Amino acid sequence: MSMKTGSRKKSGGVHSEDRRGAIGRTLAEDTEEIDAIILARAEKLADLGYWEWNLTTNAVKWSDGHFRIFGYPIKHGTETYGMFRDRVHPDDIKGVERMLREGMEKDTGYNWDYRLVWPDGSIRYVHAEAERPVRDKAGKPVRWFGIAQDVTERKCAEEKLAEKEKFLRNIFECIQDGLSVLDKDLSIIQVNPVMEKRYGGPITGKKCFQAYHGRSEPCEACPSIRAIKERTTQTGIVYDLNGWSEIYAFPMVNDRGEVVGVVSHFNTA
Repeated sequence: MSMKTGSRKKSGGVHSEDRRGAIGRTLAEDTEEIDAIILARAEKLADLGYWEWNLTTNAVKWSDGHFRIFGYPIKHGTETYGMFRDRVHPDDIKGVERMLREGMEKDTGYNWDYRLVWPDGSIRYVHAEAERPVRDKAGKPVRWFGIAQDVTERKCAEEKLAEKEKFLRNIFECIQDGLSVLDKDLSIIQVNPVMEKRYGGPITGKKCFQAYHGRSEPCEACPSIRAIKERTTQTGIVYDLNGWSEIYAFPMVNDRGEVVGVVSHFNTA
C-alpha cells in the first residue's frame, strides 16, 4: 500500500515539474514575443534601425527598422554588407567606410551622419552610432552592434533654416542704411557693414550710447529704450558722433512675449 502511494506521489511530482516547465517556457516565449513587439514599435516611432555584424562569419542581421531606413522590403536572412554599401550616397561612401575601418581598428566605435540614395532617387539622411566591437580572449573583433536613425526631416529643416538665415544675412548686409541689433541692456549684438564703416570698425559688445554717441550714460530721448519699455515701434531724430540720424527702433519679442532686444534702423539721408 505504501509503495503504491509513494509511486503516485512520485508520478504526481514529475507531472507537476513538467507542467511548471511548460508554463515557464510559455511565459518565456510570451515575454520574448512582447519584447519583439515593443522593440518593433519603438523602432518605428523613432525611425530607428538596429544591426548586428558577425565579424567571424561576415553574417549581417538587420532589424525591421533597418530594412525600412535603407529602403528595402523586410526579408530577414538576405542582409549583406553589399546591400548597405549600395544605398550609401556615392559622395559619402569613402567617409563611411573610413569610419567603419577606424571604429574597428582603433576600438572606438563611431558616431556619424551620412546620406542614402533610395531606388526612386530620393535622398535620405542617416545618423549612425556603434559601440566598440566585441572581442574574443585573443583581442580579435568578433561581433559588432549599432543603430541607424532616419534624420531626414531634421536635416531638411536645418537646411531650410540655414538658407533662410543666409537670405536674411544677405539682406542685412546689403541694405545701404545702418542696422543695429541691441539686447535689452543696450549692448550691441550685431551691426551691418554700413554701421561698422560709419562708427569706425568693430563695435559689437559695446553699449550703443558709447559707440554711437560717445556717452557714458543712455541718451534721454533714446527710441531704443522707449521701444523696449513700450513694446512698440518708436522713432526719433538723434544727434550722434556723425551728425543727425532718424532712428526707427523695433522691439524683438520671444515666444513667451518677452522683449529681448531691439533692431534699430538708422536713416542718415
